[in-house]
Amino acid sequence: MPYLTYKGLQLVTYTQEPLRGTMNFPMYSDRRQPYSLFQIVETENDIEYHVCYGKDWDTKEITEQKYNLLKDVKGKRVTKKDRDYEPYPFYERFIKPRVLAIVRSDNTIEFTLDSYYQGDRKKMSEWIKPTCYMFDGYRFSGNGLTAHANGQDVSMPIFKGLRLDAETLKPHESQNIQVFRRTIDRKKSKPLMERYKTKLDIAHAMLKCLDTDTMMVSARDLYEQYADKSDNYTYLNSDKAMKIGDDLLDSGAEFEASLMFAMSTGINGFSDYALKNGGHTRYNICEPKNIVPRLKTTLAKKAYNTHKPFYEEEVSLLNTKGSEWGIRVVLNGVEVVR
Repeated sequence: MPYLTYKGLQLVTYTQEPLRGTMNFPMYSDRRQPYSLFQIVETENDIEYHVCYGKDWDTKEITEQKYNLLKDVKGKRVTKKDRDYEPYPFYERFIKPRVLAIVRSDNTIEFTLDSYYQGDRKKMSEWIKPTCYMFDGYRFSGNGLTAHANGQDVSMPIFKGLRLDAETLKPHESQNIQVFRRTIDRKKSKPLMERYKTKLDIAHAMLKCLDTDTMMVSARDLYEQYADKSDNYTYLNSDKAMKIGDDLLDSGAEFEASLMFAMSTGINGFSDYALKNGGHTRYNICEPKNIVPRLKTTLAKKAYNTHKPFYEEEVSLLNTKGSEWGIRVVLNGVEVVR
């Protein structure tokens, strides 16, 4: 199995036969994984290797005459436009290999997808380097990569358009990449929780005096009171539960408000399913003394994600430290959507 270097893939084209009827070469010598392959793509003055895993759909425009000829032919996927988002009046759909990366003759790897799924990440981890591990995580706001390359540990975000040296994993000289790590600004964040803090402390004092069964009786009563009902349907939307909780909090019903917030945020035992089924849940029901501490954490995160009271510090691409609030990446002056 070659690693994703230009010479490594080039050697495969010199020593192995392509897959039958194509110029696609297998990534594994035993040829038992036909969806793990790379394609030879000729450019004006060079050859690129498009590394693929799995399959994707593509379309090409056809004439109405060709559509009429092929529409009843088994195995042909020709379509007439009947929705606004369809690309052409008449078109053919076909399967093609799904390109994960492009390896160029300057020995660089360019990532080509907005997001890499679990199988994609497993293959890329295996192919880039023996020490490479590609992952998906909220602390990196998407895909990331760790590896040991050129005598040092590397940790960086992965995104569409990123172009790295295949040996050192350093960015290509044409790319100016800035990575900004988000951190909470406490002066900006403190006012966001002021309306909740004192009133939830009152609810906390009341909840600590209850046992779990008594608390859940009150919770189910509230659910029955505010849930949307029809003949065979009962449901309480999380946004609606949050709004009701805010209204109850403002009216001085701190205890009831805390239970509505628990329903809105899905604390253990307070999901719509659990409340409709007598508290049945595969998790233990959250104890009354833990309701408010968990609510404060959850409500704070919700407020921070809405109002974004962050400050940003620039960090090195090759030594990116993730943040609970994610990171922001700028490529050649343009923010990367991840």
